[in-house]
Amino acid sequence: MDSNDFDVFLAHRDIPMSEVWREDILNHLASCSILLAVCTSNYECSAWGNQEVGIALEKKKENRKERVWVLGIKIQFLTPN
Repeated sequence: MDSNDFDVFLAHRDIPMSEVWREDILNHLASCSILLAVCTSNYECSAWGNQEVGIALEKKKENRKERVWVLGIKIQFLTPN
């Protein structure tokens, strides 16, 4: 997506280990126009993923002039029998 003129933020890629990640993620959520939630079993067990989606949806309610698209993709890894 970076190559198609999308400004993509991935916390694990874009935040250096020594930085305070929470503030950086909140700042990106406040300025995003699309949130793509890739839902895996780890994501579903994480309170952080649900909070990030909630923050994006709240932004959409507060600022009706600016659309925030929240897209979810569920990925399930299956073990072959």
